[in-house]
Amino acid sequence: MDNLNKYVEEMKEEVLIRNLKTELEIIKFVYFDLGNRFSFDPKFIPFGDSRYRQNFYRYHAGNIYDLNECMENGIIICKSVSHILEYVLSKFDIDIKIYEDVSEKRKHCPHVCNQVTLKDGRKFVIDLQEDIRNIKLNFFTSNFGVKSLYGTDYVISKDEQRKVDVKLGYISNNNDYTDEYISVLESLVSGVDDIFLKLDIILNNIDIITPTNLSYTDRLWYHKDILEKIFTYFEFNYSAVSQSGSGKIKIINCHLNVDQDKVYVCLIQVFDKGKAVYYMYDDVSYKYNKISLEELADYYQYGLVVHNSRIHGLRKELKARRNKEKNN
Repeated sequence: MDNLNKYVEEMKEEVLIRNLKTELEIIKFVYFDLGNRFSFDPKFIPFGDSRYRQNFYRYHAGNIYDLNECMENGIIICKSVSHILEYVLSKFDIDIKIYEDVSEKRKHCPHVCNQVTLKDGRKFVIDLQEDIRNIKLNFFTSNFGVKSLYGTDYVISKDEQRKVDVKLGYISNNNDYTDEYISVLESLVSGVDDIFLKLDIILNNIDIITPTNLSYTDRLWYHKDILEKIFTYFEFNYSAVSQSGSGKIKIINCHLNVDQDKVYVCLIQVFDKGKAVYYMYDDVSYKYNKISLEELADYYQYGLVVHNSRIHGLRKELKARRNKEKNN
């Protein structure tokens, strides 16, 4: 039996054991389980170029071979995870279909999620790719049960979802979703106007509740979500594809080539009034460490590849090193 059909049989058995009766209970049970299994492919975004993305998107056409491969390696993009969700939930007699964003801004690479219609007639969108990090963090799944893609109008209210989530053991009656931690971070910098101090406080506390199994891309987007909530658009705005954000704070995606493998590195730079400060994420201690320009230049000379961005001051530092070598 292939991976996908084996998974369907396992889920059917679990649904019986847990005595899940309603459509919402079954949908969310599968949604949570797949969310914990999968990670978004960093080679697609932010590290893939446009040609890679288009070819990769075509490859993830929803055929059974591709879906089985995703089930085995745990790496997905929006298209593959949507087809997996559709395949699995359809085996539970759930009315679910593929839902694409084919707007002008996504014409080269449409975003794909799912639309569900319950037997009571309610129709809503679920976007598992966008909820993977929420699920792994035990946040409220904000992309489940919405009226439309990118919307905030819920067909399935938070109260209704909470009752299901408690029954499934995702949260308890005594403990709510961990989204409240973002409010804690906001309170830590309440009244702090200096952007360097504000960012330093946030980055020193950003990963206290983060599970260690969060993948590079999911962690990156989680940190992006937090920075977007705490800083203004003028201070921080993120573009995963072009890194063209004009804010003072930038997330810079990098990688190191280690034994023919790419080790992804997240670098954050804040530049304001002629001053630059850099932070590099450490996957061992699970925290951001402040790093000097000289240390960044060392990494660059040892093979650090910076993707679609510019580290302020790095070219000048490397040029100074080359001139020093010539003079010696």
